[in-house]
Amino acid sequence: MKIYSPVVEYLHLQIRFNLRTRSVEIKTSEQTEDIQALQKAADFIKAFALGFEVDDALALIRLDDLFLESFEINDGKRKRKRKRKKLN
Repeated sequence: MKIYSPVVEYLHLQIRFNLRTRSVEIKTSEQTEDIQALQKAADFIKAFALGFEVDDALALIRLDDLFLESFEINDGKRKRKRKRKKLN
């Protein structure tokens, strides 16, 4: 309920989890006033999925000039195949 309530009550959006596709679906309703509501809700859900606490992710909904950016770090080392010499 901590995830559902801010999106529905504050942003006035409709939200559901599609079990078949395993995705969160968000859409506007007749009560939606803010044109950035969909983006704020998407950032809020993404922040929670990335591991943020719900209370911390709520800042993305409340503040206008705050956005979420993430990146993935891969190990830069590549394993080299060693050439073995045949000993006769």
